Order: sequence, then structure tokens, then C-alpha cells
Amino acid sequence: MKRLLVLAVIWFAIVAAAQAAPWPPNCIQPITVGQTISGTLATSDCSFYYGTDTVNVYYADVYSFSGTAGQQIAIAMNSTAVDAWLDLYSVNDVTADALAYDNNGGGGTNARIPPGSGYFTLPATGTYYIWANTYYAKQTGAYTLTLTASGGGGGPTLPPVTLPSAAITVVEFYHPTFDHYFITAYQDEAVNLSAGKLPPWVPTGKTFKVWNGPDTNITNVWRFFSASFAPKSGHFYTNNPTEAQNLKNGNVWKLEASDAFYMMTSPAGTCPSKTIPLYRLYNNGQGGSPNHRYTIDPAVRSAMIAAKWVPEGNGPDGVFACVPLTTSLPPPTGSPFQQDVMYYANTVLGFASGNIANTDQISMILSAGIGALIDTKVTCPVATSVPPLDNLETFPPSLTITFDFGAGCTVTDEGSHATVAGKGVITITNLVTTETSIKGNIAVTLTNMKVNGVLVANGGLSVALNITMGEVGGQPTYSGPVTVTVNNLQLPDGIGFDGTMTINLNSSGTTTISTNVTSRPHNVAIKLNNVTVASQPDGSVLINTTAASTVGDYAVTITNLKVDADVCQTGAIGGSMSFTKGGQTGTVKFDSTCNYTYTGP
Repeated sequence: MKRLLVLAVIWFAIVAAAQAAPWPPNCIQPITVGQTISGTLATSDCSFYYGTDTVNVYYADVYSFSGTAGQQIAIAMNSTAVDAWLDLYSVNDVTADALAYDNNGGGGTNARIPPGSGYFTLPATGTYYIWANTYYAKQTGAYTLTLTASGGGGGPTLPPVTLPSAAITVVEFYHPTFDHYFITAYQDEAVNLSAGKLPPWVPTGKTFKVWNGPDTNITNVWRFFSASFAPKSGHFYTNNPTEAQNLKNGNVWKLEASDAFYMMTSPAGTCPSKTIPLYRLYNNGQGGSPNHRYTIDPAVRSAMIAAKWVPEGNGPDGVFACVPLTTSLPPPTGSPFQQDVMYYANTVLGFASGNIANTDQISMILSAGIGALIDTKVTCPVATSVPPLDNLETFPPSLTITFDFGAGCTVTDEGSHATVAGKGVITITNLVTTETSIKGNIAVTLTNMKVNGVLVANGGLSVALNITMGEVGGQPTYSGPVTVTVNNLQLPDGIGFDGTMTINLNSSGTTTISTNVTSRPHNVAIKLNNVTVASQPDGSVLINTTAASTVGDYAVTITNLKVDADVCQTGAIGGSMSFTKGGQTGTVKFDSTCNYTYTGP
């Protein structure tokens, strides 16, 4: 699987081009139900463009409001100066798909959601975003925007939260030897750990806010400590009175504080205005000692689930609690150019950790499907093949395997458990095998395939093989082309791809990869030409670009990028990447501690 993971790292450019891109705070202003706002689209406004066409920009004013599941709303944008266009989103993400949109549903050049008359029903409780923009690029002019609700009022809304006078910061730390996380709201404790007074604990750079006292629905958090798993001792936090009492009644966990900090309960898995979800994840006893991680970052939550940590919380999103909206993810630093470059670098780290395209999870799904055919006692998933594999003396040239996990069932993989849902079909055609070669075609279709409730893949890919097998020094070798065609493949976080990738295997252990892929929904062309992946004696690989490669309007150069997931699960341990655009170049250099530095504009 390491080789598959390394090949996935090459796709960093694809995912970087399709990652979530939120509007910055200065682009967003609030609107309330029943309010009419007079606005003007101007060249100084925030803007967006399609694909790589940076010339034809669309100016937009973005408005946010709080809505609840089932609430019926209508939005109208009227203008005599521009051809109005409206979009409604449930997330602050330029790359996401709109819940609804309209051009002329308000009559003439006016826009309305829904078109004509009636109301649009909000699917969930949360913050919604209205984009007031235009049908044609570069249009400017005055308009009015009105937000109404069924009955003329605001509809059902969550009660506003009055924040206590002070919010305090929780800081996260990591123990690389134990693979444990720890958080603290005690300033002196955080200062000492940050200063390296208790090695090898190091800060992760992740923080979030909590309250320093009780308020409406805001309750105390108990902090426990246990040395029962020494040397991997650990802490545990809970705001659940029953959970806390059970721990106090046992002899494993010792109560350290009954008011370590304060959080808002979330029995339904939703958070009201002025708050944001906090997630709790359990390592499922991996490494022989329990550990929990607490995060506000959905990407971190997905990464931990991909690493087989178990989400613990309420509602469909597994919300553990709600914390102040004053919480924010670490903002980008440096110039806009540097932010772009670091964004690509962080994508490489995400791929290397299996956060974005987790090949291990996909392997687990396919292995479970094929394993169910071999072991007739297995009932999860339900697997069939045409022709049946029973009593076959040779592998057939054509074979279709179907495996269905239904709405969800438990799969065991190397001692760990996961809930898998969805359906998969593997179709093998024109297969010809000899002692020294294998040729044929393999098509894989995955339908809403999820692991622990998180999407792994939805869509299909096909593979054409023409591989020669040999042996050098007693070790098997493989050479020849593998062509992968991606068909509307959807991965986590709304990322999607179409296109082809050619992988040329070489008996020397060097793989050459070229891509002609378009990311969705950005429609960004990714053309990586003759990128080499060379196996090293220490088990790592070195990745280099040997020909001109581009991602959108960036030229990309990879130089001796060293990757070894066994040494550094979060990314590269050497080498550099450079990104050039408009005569400027930013370079990211990696070191053996998984960190990197940036030089450039």
C-alpha cells in the first residue's frame, strides 16, 4: 500500500486546485429575514471566475443569515443596471455546489429563489450564504436584495447566545512517540509545554476557544487523568454528567478538575448562532492506550477518521459540543502568493497522511468485497460474481464482482473495525495472464462508499494494464504502462476529477507518471508530465518533475521530494517544491522532521 500512497502524493496538484476556498470575512455582511438591502456591485468588490479564465471576473456581494431546518425563505434581487444572478449556499466555500440559483426568475433581468413565486425550504439548521452577482462578467451597478420567510416572519430560529464576558483558549499538543494528543485551557500548563519542558510533547498549532464560566446551556467540563496504561498515561475531558459519574465510580480514571472549562451542550448535534461545532474522536485503543482528540477543524476530523479513529458526538455530523464563534482556524499568513504556495504544500501533507484520497480505506473496501466471495460465512458485504468463482480451475478472462454493504455494516481490517456503507462493482475484461505478463482491463465503480459515515469515493475509474513481470536478485519486478481513466470520481470535501493518468512502471523501481486531469468543480487543468517516483534502499521514494508541469496557471517543479509514510505520516521528509506564476517563484523546502520553510514573494 505504500507504493499506492506514494503515487497518490503526486496528485497533490489536483486536490489543491479543488480544495475548499472560503470567502474572506471582509466579503461577507449579515442580512436578516424581512430585511431589504440596497447594494452596488463595483470593481472594488470581491470577485470570482470560472476555470482559469481570470480575465472575465464576476463581482459579488455575499450575505449570510441563520436558518433552521424546514424554514421556508425567498430571496429577490432586483436591478435595472445589471442582469441579476442569485446563488444560495449552505457553506462558505467558493468551490461548493449551490443549493439553489436563479437568473431571471424575478421577471425581466431580476433574479429570485425560488423562481416565480413560493418559498425554498432550508434543509438544515446553520448559516447560509447568498451571492448577489451577475449573469454577465464584469457587470457593475445598483441593486436591491430582499430576504423573506413564509408568513412574513423569520420562521423558527435558534435562540441567540449571549456569550460570557470572557472566552479562553484551549491549546493542543502532540506526543509523537505515543501518537497521543492533549489539550489544556490552563495558561501556565500550555506555556510550559510550548517551551519544551516536558519533551517530546510539542504544540500542533491548533487552538479553539471555550468559556470560562456557565451560562444558558453552557456547562462545566470534567478533566480526568489515568496512569493505568503507563507509560502511556492520558487525560480525558467530558461535559456529560453521566459519563463523568461513571468514570468517578471506577478505579481507572482520577478526577483532576470539575470545571476545567465550559462548553455548550449539543444533544441534537447542532450549534446555534455565535457558536461552532467541536468534534471528539477516539483512537479505539490503538497502540494499547486510549486517547481522544478534540478539534473544530472538519479536515482534521476527516483525517482522524481515515486513521481509524472513532467519532464521538451527536447528530449526523457527530458534534460533541459547541464552542464560541470567536474560534477561528489559523488564518493564512504572508502575501497572497505565499498563501497559494503554502496551500499546495499543505495539500501534499494531506495526501501523504491519507486525509484526502485514502488508499488504505479503498483497499479495505475492495478487500472486504473480494473476501466475501471467498468466505461464504461472511454476510457483510453481500457479494456475488459472474461467473461464480466456485470450482473454477483458472481465472476467467471476464469477471464481474458486485459487493453491497447496504446502509452500513461492520468490517474488520487488521484488528480494527469500521462501519462501511455503499455499493461497489469490479468488472474485469480481456484478461490474459502468463507467467511473465498480465494484460487486460479493470473497471471499478463505487456508489456512495462511506467509512464511519464519511464519504470515501463515489464514481468510477477504469484501468488498462499491459505489465511484464520478472525477477532481479530474487525480487519481483514489474514494467509496462498502466492507464487510469477517471470518470466523475468524487472524493471527500466535494472534490471531483475527470481525465486520464498514465503510469509507466520500470523494472529498475522507478515509476513515471503523467496526468491530463481536470478538477471539479473548479475545472482546473492539471498537466503533470513525466513525474518520476524512484524507490530508495531505505524504503522511501524520491519524487521529481522532469518536464514542464502545470496546475492551472502555476508552473510546478518538484525536486527530490522524499516521502516515507513509515517515518513521517504527515508528509515529506526532504526535498522541495516550487510554484511559479507571473515571473514570481515560491519554494517550499521540507526537512527530516516533517516541517517545511518558505522562501519567495
